[in-house]
Amino acid sequence: MSDSQTTADALFRSKLARTLTMGAMVFLVIVASVTLIGAGIYSATAKGEGVDAEKRATFFFDIAKYLFATILPVVAGWVGTVLAFYYGKENFEAGTKSVTTAAQALTSKDKLAATVVGTLGKARSEFTALVLPDETQAKATKLDIIKNGFQDKTVPTKLYERLPILLAGDLPFMVLHRSTLNGFLVEAPAGKTPQDFTLQQLIDTVKYSPQQSFVAVATNATADQAKTEMEKISNCSDVFVTTDGKATSAVTRWITNVDLLKAAEV
Repeated sequence: MSDSQTTADALFRSKLARTLTMGAMVFLVIVASVTLIGAGIYSATAKGEGVDAEKRATFFFDIAKYLFATILPVVAGWVGTVLAFYYGKENFEAGTKSVTTAAQALTSKDKLAATVVGTLGKARSEFTALVLPDETQAKATKLDIIKNGFQDKTVPTKLYERLPILLAGDLPFMVLHRSTLNGFLVEAPAGKTPQDFTLQQLIDTVKYSPQQSFVAVATNATADQAKTEMEKISNCSDVFVTTDGKATSAVTRWITNVDLLKAAEV
């Protein structure tokens, strides 16, 4: 149902509830008023003494008592039905939404637990990485080379938001986010260019540990296990898949937090 339909339905139910409830109250007031006024007039005309006068004075009150005993339950049931109609649907929708949310959370976790990491992210042949000889040379790499690594070679105007940096043999080293690089360069002294800084200087300045920029899981791990490992490290949002789940083995796949979020959708 569209939002406009839902709003129109809610307005109709609100107007109906107010109209019928107010009508019931007005009806009761009128009946009560007429009965009391009539009872007063009838009692005032009951002159004389004796049984007849007493019966005449109490007759109308008996009628009023039976009348109210008949009308009040009907009106009460009427008002109760209207209020149940007015509030029941909203309460049902709220309850349904709460249950659905809980079910989705459970289903998302189950879905991740049933998903193998080999079906997520990109295989090594599908993503571009900056491959450097070893850790020493990687840390000594100038930031202009790192910056160029974010550029898509097939579409020069396109820039990647993340850059996997690997060592020889596709061993994982780190994942650098372009926002981290840009933040460092913005704070650099005036007149300095990316060529004036090394990756090690960036790591030291922003306290960006290469070992905490990713986690490694085995090829037979589930998406839920990958997500759990990633969440153990603050601000970590990347997963490298290796044959044995160790960071000393070659990378076979790269999975981001976005890939895991999509995998959890139900």
